[in-house]
Amino acid sequence: GKYKIIKYQLNPNHGSAFDEWLKIGSPENMTEEEINYLKGKARPKMSVEYVEIEEEYNINLKVPVHGLKLILMEKVY
Repeated sequence: GKYKIIKYQLNPNHGSAFDEWLKIGSPENMTEEEINYLKGKARPKMSVEYVEIEEEYNINLKVPVHGLKLILMEKVY
C-alpha cells in the first residue's frame, strides 16, 4: 500500500540545545533572546516522504554517537 514516512533526527547537529548553547559561548546568565533562540533550536530535524510498499520496507540507518532517529509510518488511504 501507500505510506507516509516521517523521519526525525536528534543529534549534536539537529535539535541539540546544549550543543547550540556551547556554540554561543556557554553563557551562564542568558538573556530572554538567547533562551528563545535555544528553544527554537531544540527541535529535531524532520523529513517526510511518500512510498508505495508491496511486501517489505527495508531501511539502513546510521545513527551518530549521542543521536537518535525515529521513523513513523502512516498508512495513506
